[in-house]
Amino acid sequence: MKKYILAVTCLFLLLSLSGCSKIKSIISPAQEPVATEVKVEEPKATAVQTYIVGTSALVSSHNFGGDVYPVESLDVYSETTGKIVSVSVSEGDFVEKDQVIAEIDQSKPGLNYNISTVKAPMSGVLVSLSAQKGGIATPNIPVGKVISADNLEIRFSVVERYLSLVNLGQKALVTFDAYPTLVFPATITRLSPVLDRASRTRTIYCTLNEKDSRVIAGMYAKIKVITEEKDNCIVVPRATVLTENEQSYVYVVENSIARKVKVTIGIESEGLLEITSGLKAGMQIVDKGQNLISDGTKVLISSTVEGSN
Repeated sequence: MKKYILAVTCLFLLLSLSGCSKIKSIISPAQEPVATEVKVEEPKATAVQTYIVGTSALVSSHNFGGDVYPVESLDVYSETTGKIVSVSVSEGDFVEKDQVIAEIDQSKPGLNYNISTVKAPMSGVLVSLSAQKGGIATPNIPVGKVISADNLEIRFSVVERYLSLVNLGQKALVTFDAYPTLVFPATITRLSPVLDRASRTRTIYCTLNEKDSRVIAGMYAKIKVITEEKDNCIVVPRATVLTENEQSYVYVVENSIARKVKVTIGIESEGLLEITSGLKAGMQIVDKGQNLISDGTKVLISSTVEGSN
């Protein structure tokens, strides 16, 4: 019996020691923290398209619309009242000054008169003819019109705010819907001395530098008046220039970083701007994607457009 009690006692002691060991492991002091390295990610680059700044000649202009008119135009009148007994020309004919156009008989019952004639007042093309044989002619109603078909001018109106852009002797380029691929050089030859009060416009006259039989009276003309011409300008596309607080600027790319650079604008021509300060030829500026970046943004150049040189 004593041996049994001794064995139970030993077993109890062993179990007690095992439990204490587990408790000790649970309540043991926490391990000291281990230092770890934190990696900071670099900012992602923004994809942009760039433009290499170049030089080019620029022509500043302003566009107007007008019509072709004969420089001279005269109506044809009969000097007497009477019956038209003959018409010797047709509409569209070229007539010489004093050429007979029609004959008029003034005779009345009991009264006989010599046949009178209607003559062309000037040399030119007979653009209209209302006289018909058997009709009546009177001194107050024209029977036709003669124009100087080979002496034409283009007339167009300029609103008051743009009057300073147009001057005597200025160059112009003219196109017509009938010949859309042809450009006709012209010169401003006359300026109306007065301003139309109703429309607030001034009539401007220009003539083609060389006469061309394809251009006829009545045609609609598109006139590009050259206001300024410059050579070897620093030029950039208009889309590359942004504005903030009335200050123009572009983004210049250097070592994959976009830098905001202030610029001064000169003349403009067909989507190109002259830059008078802030840029030099060869600089690389952001052409597309500038609304996605700011000063100091890292950029990735997806494509590049070469400017003129």
